[in-house]
Amino acid sequence: MPKVFVITDSEGHVLGSVRGDPVETESGTIQFRPHPTAHKYHEMDLTEDLMSGPPDELHQELERRVRAERS
Repeated sequence: MPKVFVITDSEGHVLGSVRGDPVETESGTIQFRPHPTAHKYHEMDLTEDLMSGPPDELHQELERRVRAERS
């Protein structure tokens, strides 16, 4: 199951997301690692279907999950 880091501001607004599990490329393996900033990182497991679907649906689901975490 893919891991995704959802990046939010201090008020919980989604600023972006990036795949967190290792990804094989022609140049080798790449992997994102968060570092301390003013933003918050939420690590989430997502299905391949959600990852390969329309970006708008992915963004809506990420926002829903961040709101649920904050509740």
